[in-house]
Formats: sequence, C-alpha cells, structure tokens
Amino acid sequence: MSPDHGHRDRDQYLLTGALLGFGLWLGSIGPLRAWASGAGHRSSWVLGVAPSFFAAWTFAFWQAFAVKARPLKAAAYATALVAATEVVQLVLPRFLEGAFHRYTADIWDVAAGAAGAGAALLVLFWREVQRRGNSDKLSMRDREPAGAVRRRPPLWYLTTAATLAVGILPIWALESWFDVPRKIIVGYGFLAYIVGVTVIKMPLYHFIVERILRPRLSNPALAGTQGVLSAVSELSAAAAFFVWVIPKLSYWQLVGFGVGAGAVEAIMLPFISNPFKGGTLGEHAEEVFRASATDQIVQWLSVLERVWAMLLQVSTRGLVYLSVATRNPIPACVALAGFSVVDGSAYYWHLQKWRFDSLPVLARVHAFLGLIACMLTVAFLWWSEHLSFAAGLTSWHAQ
Repeated sequence: MSPDHGHRDRDQYLLTGALLGFGLWLGSIGPLRAWASGAGHRSSWVLGVAPSFFAAWTFAFWQAFAVKARPLKAAAYATALVAATEVVQLVLPRFLEGAFHRYTADIWDVAAGAAGAGAALLVLFWREVQRRGNSDKLSMRDREPAGAVRRRPPLWYLTTAATLAVGILPIWALESWFDVPRKIIVGYGFLAYIVGVTVIKMPLYHFIVERILRPRLSNPALAGTQGVLSAVSELSAAAAFFVWVIPKLSYWQLVGFGVGAGAVEAIMLPFISNPFKGGTLGEHAEEVFRASATDQIVQWLSVLERVWAMLLQVSTRGLVYLSVATRNPIPACVALAGFSVVDGSAYYWHLQKWRFDSLPVLARVHAFLGLIACMLTVAFLWWSEHLSFAAGLTSWHAQ
C-alpha cells in the first residue's frame, strides 16, 4: 500500500459537479431571488423550489466524491436529506422565532429534491460507466489488488484540520468581531469563486490550454498564458459581482468577500489529492504527492501555502473592487498582474517538474509566494485608504 493521502482514486469530476451545484444553490437562495424580487417574479414556483433541487444535486455529487458512494445510494441519501429538512421545518416554527420563522415545510421542495437527486443520478451513472471503461484500459501494473483498503496517514488529519482552520477562523472572526453578514462571505464570496473557477477557468484550462496551446507553445509562454487566463477568470467573476450584485461594500465586508474565496480553497483542497489528474501533468504531480505524503515539514508548509493564498485572494479582490468603485484601473491592473505572476509561475514549476517534496525547492516557492502575497496586501491596504478619500467616499475604516 502506497503512503499517499488515501484518496488518490477519487474522481475530481464529481467534485466539480458538487461545487457547481453548490454555486447554483447559493445563487438560488441569494442573488437569483433578489433579482426575481426586483423583476416582479418573487412568487415564481420554480424559484421557490430551485434551492431544494440544487441542494440534492450537490449532496449527491459530494457523497459520490467524498465517501465514494455508488450512484443510487448517493441519490437516495440526497433525497432523504431534503425530505428530512422539510420534516424538521414542520416543528421548527413552533420553537424558533425571528429569522427562522419564515421557513415552512413544502411537499414541492421534497419533489424538487428528488428531481435534483434524479438528475444527479443520471450523470453519476454515466460517469461510472465512463470510468469503468477507462479503468479497463489500465495495465495490470496500474491496478490495485482487489479489496485493497486505503488509509490516510495520521499526519493528514492534523494538517487538514489546520488547513480548514485557515478557511473557517477568518469567517468566524469577521462575523463575530466586525459584523460582516455571512451571506457576503459564504454566499457571494463563495459563489463568485465557484463561478470563476468552474464556469470560466476550468473549461479554459482543459479545452484551450491543455488541448490547443500546450502542443504549440514553449513552457514559459504556456505558463504565462495560463497565468493570465487564471487571473482573468477569477477576477472578472469577482468584478461582475461588484458591478451587478454587491456594488456597495464596507471595508470589512470587502475583506469578507475575499475571505470567502480563500476559504473555499482552504476547505476544498485537502480533499483533492491531485488537481492535475486527467491532464498531462497528472503523473508527475501524483509522484510528488505520494513522496511527500508522510513528510511533516512538506505537509505543514502546505498549510502555510493556504495562508499566502488567503492573502492573495483578499488583496486581489479588494484591489478590483477599488477600481470598480473609483473607476481607477490601476489597482485592478496590479491585482491582475500579481495574480497572473503567481498562477503562471506555479504552472511553470509543474511544467518543469519541480520536486515539491524537496525542502530547498519549497523554500524558494514559499519565499516567492510570500513576497507577492505581502506586496499585494500592502498595495490593497494603501489604496483602500487613499482612493476612498480621493473618491469622496466615507472612510471604510470608520464603517
């Protein structure tokens, strides 16, 4: 048994389906309802049951990914969860008042949940058949013995808890100490990140970078292109939210929006053993992940990487918002350049097959990431102070 993370054979396609469903669920309970209310469609039956549909879809895909449930079992669990939620709501109004009192049970929500689980079931069945066909093509060397059990090393649980803390603790602090609404962080922040990554970034990477550009460009040119596409994908989605969904944010609400993006990565990445799986870089990345699975320093440095990523997510989105709010393009250009350099460099390192299980290599990587993250953070702090006054706006720090 190889000392890997214990989840090397998880299907990343299922995680993408879960994230996409989660993003649509967030949209259906927040921005979509706000738009519908403004457009006079608040009473639409479809909008009323859409959250249950997407919730069941998300949970079915997550069950299939996280615990490797078979398609039928994953769909059954998802339907049962939605139904159980409605049963709870039969009793909830009797004991809770205020914000929770408006939630009531609805048989149509159960039906919508069953429909969402059914739609997920069809996709999961198709994916299972596809994966079974691909596995038949593997050589005997790549196959695992029947009944082999994978176990995560104890170190994985410690570093995963620390990584999750990097994503969760800032959310708790912003809610508790700075009164940032949760919908800003885990609503709009999460949703903008998911839209940018799953709807824009991943299709561009798989269909443009991997299939079209990789055979034609040198490694530096390819890495630079990927860096720009990655930055444009994520930051353009954030900009769209700043223009059409949440145009007026206080300083700490803006920080919360960026924290939402960093939190998604921190919560999600421990459960993704190889983000390059299925691509041309998958084999090398898999080899590195296996070699470093039980190396304490390497694994704890991965937690530090999430700290740098959190600073990058907050600062770049903050700079983009400053450009949108003040119509000054310079902060957004700085954010785009910094984001492109970081993601392009990371892709170049993988193309060059750097050994990320080597401490000298990781020292160089973290020095670079830390420098860029700190520079962008300083730029955001400086511009947030000066541009807010220059534009005649109320000082964010006083809000």
